[in-house]
Amino acid sequence: MRVEEHEIRALLAAGESNKSIMRKLPVGKGRVRRLRREMGLPVHRAEPAAPTHCLHGHRLADHAGCTAEGWAFCRGCAGPYAAVDGEAFAARHAGHVVTWRSDGQRQCITCLRGDHDLDDVVVLRAVGGDRPERLTPAERERAALELRSRRVPAVRAAELLGCTARTVYRIYARQRIDFQVAA
Repeated sequence: MRVEEHEIRALLAAGESNKSIMRKLPVGKGRVRRLRREMGLPVHRAEPAAPTHCLHGHRLADHAGCTAEGWAFCRGCAGPYAAVDGEAFAARHAGHVVTWRSDGQRQCITCLRGDHDLDDVVVLRAVGGDRPERLTPAERERAALELRSRRVPAVRAAELLGCTARTVYRIYARQRIDFQVAA
């Protein structure tokens, strides 16, 4: 079936986009583009309407947020940026160190570092040179301080712990600051 040009021209004059014309009529995009140029019409760029609700039905006017990287998200939806129930969060992280992230959400430093799940056997293995594949930041810090108490140089401690010397020096500096504050 051959589509007449007047049909395409009528749709172009009505403001239809190239894609919508190609969906309605069996015609290629080259032909639609050529006719658009002949008619002197600009390239059709549909402005997408800004969404008013997220995929789960939350009003974005109430729940919209933006991450530090510039990604938009809904604070009402479940996921990494979910709005956290205050009482449940407080109960789950009672006694932990809690701070605020740049996007306005709370985060538990104790849980991020692994302080609540410190394994002394893993620390002793790491100090002895038989470390597991991965240490939590809290286990790494405990092992580095143990190696420091045994007067092991920072570079050697870094080799034993599988991290950089800079990391070990930062752990030492953090300990110095903690002692100065406590004194």
